[in-house]
Amino acid sequence: TSGDGYDALEHLMSKSYDLVIMDWSLPGLSGGEVLRRTDESVDMDPVASEKWGSQKKPVVIVSGHSVNKLHFPLTEKFEIVDFWPKQIGPSALVGKVKSIVEKAVYN
Repeated sequence: TSGDGYDALEHLMSKSYDLVIMDWSLPGLSGGEVLRRTDESVDMDPVASEKWGSQKKPVVIVSGHSVNKLHFPLTEKFEIVDFWPKQIGPSALVGKVKSIVEKAVYN
């Protein structure tokens, strides 16, 4: 969990994640800017690059706005797999995460 975009960037640079759930409207840096900067930073750091590996990490964008993939930057390290409204409930959240993880495991 991150309080703002700078905190999210620090978290993403500190370790590799199996799934990233990114709020598009983070204070400080937007979710897209966090993804873009992580992409650039990992490419310039051999240790981080080895830790991240070559497989794209799935990202779910959470937003209170109407969005589609055209609004999001293409990155080398992330693949946007879904968009969720900010009003998503806990049971729906768990179900969607489970579905994404199962899809990743069985592909």
